[in-house]
Amino acid sequence: MLFHICQHCDGFCSVLENEAPEITGDSQVNAEVRKPVEIKFNATDDGQYTYKILQQPQGFSFNNTTGIATWTPPDASVANIR
Repeated sequence: MLFHICQHCDGFCSVLENEAPEITGDSQVNAEVRKPVEIKFNATDDGQYTYKILQQPQGFSFNNTTGIATWTPPDASVANIR
């Protein structure tokens, strides 16, 4: 992502560049019913970042600072996390 920010009306511009963060971790996790599982998401970026989960199963707990999630599957249904 590249931003051009004009600081003054005289046309002087600064260019700020920030790449999207790289997020790694397991894309598929095998878990047992009624047994807790811990999932670790890793991110790297040249700036500050926080994690945000858009879709999660019921009972899923996620720490936005550490990137660690815990969950105890209540049944054998497939669960999606985004």
